[in-house]
Amino acid sequence: MSGLSQPEAFARIRLLRSPNIGPVSYAQLLARFGTAEAAIEALPEVGARAGRAGPGQGAPVARVTGGAAGRGGGAGGGAVGEAAGRRESGG
Repeated sequence: MSGLSQPEAFARIRLLRSPNIGPVSYAQLLARFGTAEAAIEALPEVGARAGRAGPGQGAPVARVTGGAAGRGGGAGGGAVGEAAGRRESGG
């Protein structure tokens, strides 16, 4: 991983842990919006276009900062880009 700011790295983790976002959606959103920060901002509109009942939104900050142990993920391991390949289904 090179050249990512801390806020962008955090936003990528948050995007990965967002409801209904898997590895394919993650990659598509990054390709479409350029940054995870922009993709998270666009989630409500993207969710509405997809016909989701409620507005789409990024994972809560608490889920990213303190939720890793609760999900069995642990705190260490891999770069943010690699996390997409390890994402569990059913988020």
